Amino acid sequence: MKRMLGQSAVFTHAILLSFTIFLIFIIITTFTTIRGNFQEFVAQNEMNQICFTLRGGFEKIYQQPDYVSPTGTKNTLTIKLPDKLADASYRISFVNRTVKIQVLGPSFNSTCNIGFNTSYSGYAGGGMIEISYSLNTTASVIGMRGL
Repeated sequence: MKRMLGQSAVFTHAILLSFTIFLIFIIITTFTTIRGNFQEFVAQNEMNQICFTLRGGFEKIYQQPDYVSPTGTKNTLTIKLPDKLADASYRISFVNRTVKIQVLGPSFNSTCNIGFNTSYSGYAGGGMIEISYSLNTTASVIGMRGL
């Protein structure tokens, strides 16, 4: 009578180990994708909030250039913004008549229109920032700087 032999233990363990590695790979890939999507969603919402905050600040300090004081006018406002967006550093700058928010870690960008007929200068990186509006007989400038 012939005896039936089963699979060897080494082969069984090799199959089990490869299946386990494959499952771990799938789990890590899935969680990485979910984290990336969630980080992008959070960053977009936070960038929109920063745009609304900055636009509101610009509207508060902007003065129509109908009357210009001979000595000039300067309005300033200090705003507290988040230190990071979606767990990454960011930079706010002016591009033409828009504010550009650029997340430095993952590549997330957002722009929001300001639309005031003036010059723009400066940049900031989150935290406490000061926005200012200067008006004199020759020019008007909206500025921004980190504190």
